[in-house]
Amino acid sequence: MRIRQLWIHISIAWLLVSCASAPKTTQEALQFFPDQADIYLQINIPGFRTLGKDANKIFQWVPAKSLRTGLDFTGQISSFLSDETFMLRAMGTYPKSLVLGQLRKQSEFLQEEDGEIFTFRTSPEVSFLKQNTPWQLQIPTSGKVYLSNALSYHLQQMRKAKDKRLPPRVLQALQSSKNAVIYIPSITGLRDLDELTKPLAIPLNEVLLVITPKGGKYLTEFFIFFDGDKERETKLQAQAKFIYSNFANNKLIQKFTYEVSDDGILFRFEIKHKSVIQLLKMRTQE
Repeated sequence: MRIRQLWIHISIAWLLVSCASAPKTTQEALQFFPDQADIYLQINIPGFRTLGKDANKIFQWVPAKSLRTGLDFTGQISSFLSDETFMLRAMGTYPKSLVLGQLRKQSEFLQEEDGEIFTFRTSPEVSFLKQNTPWQLQIPTSGKVYLSNALSYHLQQMRKAKDKRLPPRVLQALQSSKNAVIYIPSITGLRDLDELTKPLAIPLNEVLLVITPKGGKYLTEFFIFFDGDKERETKLQAQAKFIYSNFANNKLIQKFTYEVSDDGILFRFEIKHKSVIQLLKMRTQE
């Protein structure tokens, strides 16, 4: 049951991917990500737009009141989350932005979502300010995204860092323009995920998820990194066999395979669009 819930929760992450195409990610763009972040997220594919729309129907978000719609990016989204700050990098415009539409009518307005208050104002640019956080996005009414001075400073400091300690496998994934990438260096630092994986025989720690849409399906690679603990590696391999035995003949997940390498365990599988929607419906019924 817990393993099934883990895969269902992973599928929830796909709700973030309702954006359009964007330029190829360059090595310079990768410098946006600092070392030792809690979550690395990159979404860069038009194929996820349909998934976002269908998921929106399931969860019945109200478009007229939802920031998820008002701030619907039409370009690449890259972000990281740490204990101190959250930053968002976006390239693109907002042709149908509800936020910009409201700010053309009034210079400032407040909006509440999920118990949080968001303030939007023009001065003369549109400022996106999240309460009690040290970050800010400057969005002029033309729809182009600009960063505030504080965020620009942090980005400059990141670009000066020459020692990029992300694993080669992660860097390669982030450089692709054909997928969605979620990299978590340490699940133990994220309370919800940590609690979710603890019931497993060997709780997960460092993981990489890469999703590539192709012809109504999503080709998925889920990589579990080894941490140098040989005893833990042996137990993880045994657990991988158990997971494989549970999903090898699964009707929703197809072509499920796994392989062990020097740095970890790689699971590969395909899942149809309609199967993802079915999993999301199961999540709402729990």
